[in-house]
Amino acid sequence: MASGEERCRFRCATTGGVAAGEAVYVCVRPENIRVLTAPPPATDTNWIRGEVVDSIFLGPLQDCRVQWGNVIWRVQVERQQRLRLGTQVWLAMAPHHCLCLRD
Repeated sequence: MASGEERCRFRCATTGGVAAGEAVYVCVRPENIRVLTAPPPATDTNWIRGEVVDSIFLGPLQDCRVQWGNVIWRVQVERQQRLRLGTQVWLAMAPHHCLCLRD
């Protein structure tokens, strides 16, 4: 997966055969993205590092936008996590929560 200069590898479910290097979309529901304020263990797969660029409180949740390269990810965290604008975070998602769709 790539975003401008940023690159990473993801393991995902697919809707059909995807060739190496083929352009795809990775779809993940916001509630299935773990937001970490420290790097995940080296054994974890499917994570990217980004920066919180927008945030709003929605009752018990904080709805945030995290920028990774030129892509904005929408994530939701427990209100107590209190992510602030400019905070560096790592977004981690289990492979079974990721769906890979052809471009």
